[in-house]
Amino acid sequence: MTRRFLALSVALLAAPAFAQPPATPPAQPMTGVKSKVKVTVPQDDAELTVEGKPTSAKGKVREFDTPDMEAGKRYIYDFQVTWKPNKFTTVTRKATRKFTAGDAVEVDLTRDEGNDKAVVALKPPTDDVIAEAVKAAKLTKDDVVFDLGGADARLPVAAVKGGAKRGVLVQPDAAKAAAAKEQVKKAELEGKVDVQQTDPPEGKDYAEATVVFLYAGEEGNTALRPVLLRDLKAGARVISYRFKMGDWAPTATTPGVNADGDNYELHTWTVTDADKQKYGKK
Repeated sequence: MTRRFLALSVALLAAPAFAQPPATPPAQPMTGVKSKVKVTVPQDDAELTVEGKPTSAKGKVREFDTPDMEAGKRYIYDFQVTWKPNKFTTVTRKATRKFTAGDAVEVDLTRDEGNDKAVVALKPPTDDVIAEAVKAAKLTKDDVVFDLGGADARLPVAAVKGGAKRGVLVQPDAAKAAAAKEQVKKAELEGKVDVQQTDPPEGKDYAEATVVFLYAGEEGNTALRPVLLRDLKAGARVISYRFKMGDWAPTATTPGVNADGDNYELHTWTVTDADKQKYGKK
């Protein structure tokens, strides 16, 4: 028994080892997959960047392919468009889209997703325009006039001198607000013209205003519209230099040429209960 056991042991030790199956190489990701991207922008000459890189295409619809991607992998792309709806305003709008490599991607940048940033380069109205704006307001001794967007106190001062009970300038810039207070003091209208150093935010109450002057660009005017129509009473007047307020049609529009020779328009709205119901913020 011992010899047989030893012989078997020797035979087993001498036998070749069992061959191991070759290792399976890791699967390589499939590359070369592209996604077709279609972007619609607000106007033909808008500037479009994708992932922070500028694109050169023009037109309202821009189409391109992505670089090679890994099949099945999720990607996130950032889109940004910048355009000038008028010569005074520059608007920037952003959008982010998630997609799987190979999927078609459509981005509509003509729609505001709540992140618009507008920079308005406004040239202050000349004195003759301010006089015309006060005239258009048809002021009475009971009117309280708010100026939203004025660079100085000339308009509320002119309004009070033109017969209004009180004038208010809302000016967010500290230096401009301080200079406006000096204008009011020089005009000897302290107590009748108030300068408020603040933004015209949504939370502000305009219920006491019977006349509101605006010079805030189309986007600024439209952003203020629901707040104003929430607070203003029927019969209040809103007067805007140059810019309208979205699809709320003005009651009257008066064209003119200012002292610098530039064409302009004064748009006037008289608030109605129907306007408040349709456009007022709930």
